[in-house]
Order: sequence, then structure tokens, then C-alpha cells
Amino acid sequence: MKAIKILLITTLFLSCNNGYGQNLYFSKSNYADTVAFKKNIQFLADELLKNYSNGNPNDSLDNLFRIQIVATQFDNALVNIKKYRDLWRIGKLSNANGVGFIYELYAQSIILSNNKNNAFPTVCKDQFKLLYSKLSYEAATTAASYFDNDVDILRKNFTDHIKKMEVSDSLNVLDAKKLCRLFLLYEAYKNVLPISKPILQKLETEKFIVQDSVIIKTKDGSTISALVVRKRNVNKKLPSVFLFNIYKGVVDIKEAKNAAHKGFVGVIASTRGKGISPQEIEPYEHDASDGYDIIDWISKQPWSNGKVGMYGGSYLGFSQWATVKKVHPALKTIVPQVAVGFGIDFPTTNRVFSCYSLRWIRYVTNNKTTDYSNFSDNNYWKTVTNKWYKSGSSFRSLDSIEGKPSSIFQRWLKHPSYDSFWQKTVAYKNDFAQINIPILTITGYFDDDQLGAMHYFNQHHQYNKNANHYLLIGPYDHYGAQAVPSTEVDGYKIDSVAKINITDLVFNWFDYTLKNAPKPTILKDKINYEVMGANMWKHTRALKKMSNDTLTFYIGTEKDSLDYKMTTIKNEQRKYVEQEVDFKYRDDTLVNPNQKLNSLNEKNMFTYITPVFKDSFELNGVIVGQIAASINKKDFDINLEIKEIKSNGKTFFISSNYFRASYTKDETTRLLLKPDSIETIPINNNYMTSLKISVGSRLIFGIGVVKSSNAQINYGTGKDVSDETIKDAEEPLKIKWYNDTYFKVPIFRIK
Repeated sequence: MKAIKILLITTLFLSCNNGYGQNLYFSKSNYADTVAFKKNIQFLADELLKNYSNGNPNDSLDNLFRIQIVATQFDNALVNIKKYRDLWRIGKLSNANGVGFIYELYAQSIILSNNKNNAFPTVCKDQFKLLYSKLSYEAATTAASYFDNDVDILRKNFTDHIKKMEVSDSLNVLDAKKLCRLFLLYEAYKNVLPISKPILQKLETEKFIVQDSVIIKTKDGSTISALVVRKRNVNKKLPSVFLFNIYKGVVDIKEAKNAAHKGFVGVIASTRGKGISPQEIEPYEHDASDGYDIIDWISKQPWSNGKVGMYGGSYLGFSQWATVKKVHPALKTIVPQVAVGFGIDFPTTNRVFSCYSLRWIRYVTNNKTTDYSNFSDNNYWKTVTNKWYKSGSSFRSLDSIEGKPSSIFQRWLKHPSYDSFWQKTVAYKNDFAQINIPILTITGYFDDDQLGAMHYFNQHHQYNKNANHYLLIGPYDHYGAQAVPSTEVDGYKIDSVAKINITDLVFNWFDYTLKNAPKPTILKDKINYEVMGANMWKHTRALKKMSNDTLTFYIGTEKDSLDYKMTTIKNEQRKYVEQEVDFKYRDDTLVNPNQKLNSLNEKNMFTYITPVFKDSFELNGVIVGQIAASINKKDFDINLEIKEIKSNGKTFFISSNYFRASYTKDETTRLLLKPDSIETIPINNNYMTSLKISVGSRLIFGIGVVKSSNAQINYGTGKDVSDETIKDAEEPLKIKWYNDTYFKVPIFRIK
């Protein structure tokens, strides 16, 4: 690169209290010269620090210490890395000292190499050995995970971002922060990884025996790719814990080593077609038989004591429920976390197919590992789904619009009902009666797959009256319920008692079920749930015991400001409000086609508000109800959103859900509506929650029609919804929402 004159940074301030409206001058000439860029990004970091805006403490400190390193304020950065770790320690997380390890190592090595005038490689090598030796195993595992990154990929991410930035001579604050983060990420790894990784690999070899290319043959002759990790110098046979994983990647070795450290044999088997398995990748379809065969193989290995447990979240939760369709004698327990309900909540929610399903298919089938790059490209998928939405084409054409037809996507769409295609992949009805092993289900109030997790839980208890099945549920999202809960979810700061280490709980459960250790103390009964806002865990024998009363609310036809009133007494005179939805109108595309709606979509929705609550109570359980409506078509998809509105006007998001009216009475058979006739539509498969409702609060129900680039559009012709197009939208959908529509709210009255 040609040398150019270094341009100093000046700052242009715009009026904005939080700093986000501030622009920083950074000449685009800097991007073309490495020396100029490195010099001037220090000045950029300095300017950011002068007006640094605090926000969420986690995000604030995470950015702050990185920007300080870029600004060469290494001592300050080390102080803030420690403060950042202290936030992790609030949740009693034993891995806290490993957080930010590579940045601590990088900063400390620069300080010492400058002070002692020693070469950076020599100092870095010594510092790595010193710092790493002081870590607990959990913290060391977190520290080691930083070294799984690929420098070439980090360089590409950095240079790709530069190409987007070099068109302008200024940056807003958010872009400036991101530029500093990406620069540091590449710079730290480039300097530290070549020195430290060989040392780390030697230390790990001394601790563990790793078999990373294991081949397991199934009864039908297919090949499963597996990884087995055992602790070195352990001569006795041990129980095994097994992850059945479609997301093959660098996390596999970390999980297996963690299991080995905790006194088990760690086995990670990739689903059929992944890794070195030559078969086609066909998610969900073979896990029931393959899971059984893998456990059979594990139980016969010389290091196995014949006891196997399974765990894992999301798809890995599904693969456990698939494996227990026929329980192998060696399988002693499963711990499904945020388990996907295949055909229940993915790729459909209450029979409404999502656009996200195609994105997920690409995620797991684009290569033999996992395509994180494509999956995380929000702009790409926003473009694809918005293009489909704007075109008015059939939902079945979504993959063609993307430009890459998918046989898996098309196969799923051929089964709009919950038929044998879905049923044969996973435990179904009487299969649950044969499941007599202890089970721990973990999910969250904000978990996108809570419907799946609770489906399995409820089905097990329905078909096996003696099910030894525990539930733990709290204020967790899909990721938080799998490992370490976020301190904040959708703007809600979770209670301190909810900040538990889920991974530790899982392995405490394995100690209990596979090694006869005491049961985890938090599991005081079969149902264990945290009451949001009350900062306490409660425990009961059955779901119905969570509540001791029910509040029933009927929708009204008179408005209270912007919302329609709800009443506790059914109006003897049947009335309705009418709504019209024009499916031809397409200028309402969502900004992010995969976002969870945290604000009521007033364009295609009416809102109904309860009276003010004069007493405090706990909202515990699942809000159900029945909609009375008539439409001028044969079907429609209902969007239901529920919030609490507090006395101070602040809102609290409770749930958002979809329901295809023609399947609410029987998910296996479509029962079309009779046009212009009043129909009763049960609302049952909804989200569970536990929330302290304060005096002066109200609930608000948003009831409307699904119409967005998130999901299928049901035009109401009665044809397969996947085949309908905008040509079926000539006549707008007209709905009459009748006032005998009601919702039942399960509550626990505080005595």
C-alpha cells in the first residue's frame, strides 16, 4: 500500500444527549494505508472515550475495555476487564475469570514488553503460562474458547467492514465502536494466537484423550461422525453424556472436554450427513433410529460403564425426544433444554409456517459443518423475505426467490397438518407411556421453542401418569436457558435468584441420575418456576397447582382511549367490531423479518384492555381462551399478543403467538370455517409465564391477523396456504370479532 500523509482526527458534535448522533471525522484515506490506519484509529478510540456513553453495564464495559486497548490505555483496560468479570460473578458463574482472557493477555503482554524492553512473543508466551495456570477449570475452558477463532476469517471480517466504511470521511458512534472492535479482534488474535495456541494444545493433550474422527455405523448402514473425549489417567469405566448435534463446529470439543472434566466420557455425535458422514443432510428425519444406534455403540465401548445420559438445547433437545421414541436400556436420563417441537413450533407455529425455516435449513445444510456466516447475515435474509412478500408469490416459491431450491423446504410444506411425517420423527402419543427414565426439561418464558418443550412435558404426563419428569422454567430466552442466562431479556432485567448457571445444573442432574449424588437443590418439586418481579422460585407438584384462581375477560365493543374495553362479565347482547385486511397491500414490510414483535402491530390488530387491577397477584401458567368470529372466507391466521401495562405507563411483554383458525380444534385435520358464520376458535397452545402483577396494572390483548414477511399469508381460499398467491387477495378479509370472545388468566392470589 502506498504511503500517504497521516490525517489527524477532528470531532464534529451534533446535538444528542446519548452520543449516538455524534459524528467522528475519520478520513477515508486512512483505509488505504496500514500505517495511517493504525495511527489514526488510536485517535478515533481516544475521541470515543472522551464522550463515552454508558448504557447497559454489560455492553458498556464490554465495549469500554476494547476501545481502551485500541487507544493504548492498557492499564485502564485491565481495570475494566476485571469490572466486566465482576458482573459475570453476580450470577455466581465459575467461568468469570476466563471472560476476556485473550484481551487481558494481549494488553498485559504489551505493557510488559514495553516496560522491560523484551520482545512481545517472549513476554506473551510467559504471560500465557502464568495467567492460564491461575484459572479454575471452568474459567480455563472459557479462556480456551477464545483460541478456536480463525485469524483468516477475522481478517476477512475486518477488511469486509472497511470496504463498507471507506466511502465516507466520517463515522457515527456505533460504526466507530464496531470498527474499533473488529480492528482489535483481528489485531489481538493475529499477535497472540500463533504464540499461545501451541502451548494450549500441549496442555490440553496432557489432560485429555481426544478421538475426533470416530465412525459409528447404524443398523441401516449409514455413517455417523462422532467425537469422544476422556480424561487422561482415568482407568475405571465411567458413565457417558452424549450430545446429538446438528450444529457441528468448534463448540463440540469444548462441550466434550467439559463433560470429561466433570467425571464423564464426553461424546458428541453429529447428525446423519454432518462431518465425515457421506449421507445426505436431512434434519430431523433419522434421529430416532440413529440416536438409538449411537447409544448402543457407546454402551459397548471399553470405557463405558453402560450408563448414558443426553443433554443439549434447541435441535439437540428435539434429538433427545427423537431418541426416546424407543428407549435404549443404557439410556438412563435426558435433559432436553428449549427443545424444538418439530411440526409443533418449528417450522410451523400452530400450523403457520415461518420464513425463518428456510434460513435455518441453509444454516445446517449449506456445508458439512454449520454456515454461521449465511445464517447471521440479517440484511441478506431481510432482502429475501421482503422480496417474497412484495412479490405476492406463493410461500412455496420462497426458496426459488432466494435462488436455491430446497427439497427439504418443499418436503416440509407438503405436510400442513400434524400428520405421520412429523409424528414418526419423535416420541408420539403411546411412545411417551414407555418412557420411564428421569427427565429434566429446561425452558424459559421468552424461549422461542417453549411451545415445543412444554408439548413434550405435557404429552409425557398425559400418557405416563407416573412420569418421573421435572420442569425448570424462568425468565430465560432461547440461549439463556441453554447455558448462562442473560441479565436482561427484551428490556427486562431478570431477578437475582434467576441468575443460575444452567450448565452446572445439567451436570448436577447427571451426578444425581448417573452417580447417585443428591438431587440438585433447586428442584424441590416436579414444577420449579421463578416468579418474575417477585425475585423468588416456587415449587409445586403439577402445573395446575401454580394457580389458585382464574380471571375471565370478555372483549368489548366500546373504546377506552385507543383500546377496546374488556369486562369480567359476558354481555348478554351479542355485538362485534369489524376489521378489514387488504392482503394486496404490501408497503408494510417489517424491518427485520425474524424479529419478535415487542410492540403491538396496530395495522392489522385491535387491542383490548382489562380493568385496572386493585390487588396484586401472580399470573401463573398459560392464558387460554376462545375467539368468536365470523369471516367472509374459509380460513385466517390469528396473531395474539399479550402485555402488562403498569400504573406508570410502562409495558411488559408477555407473549406473541400465531394460530391457524382451521387447525385450532385438531392439529391433524384441517377444519375450514364456514364463510359469514359465527365460529368458535379455541386458543389453547399458548405460552406459559409467571409474573407478579402489581396494583394499578392492566393487561392488554392484541388480536389481529398474520400479515408480514415473517410467515405464510393465509388468503382464506381453503387451498393449501403454501400455494395461495396475491391473486387470491382480490376480496379483502372481513372479520367480525364478537364480544363473547374471552380469555382465561390463571392467577395465584397472594394471601
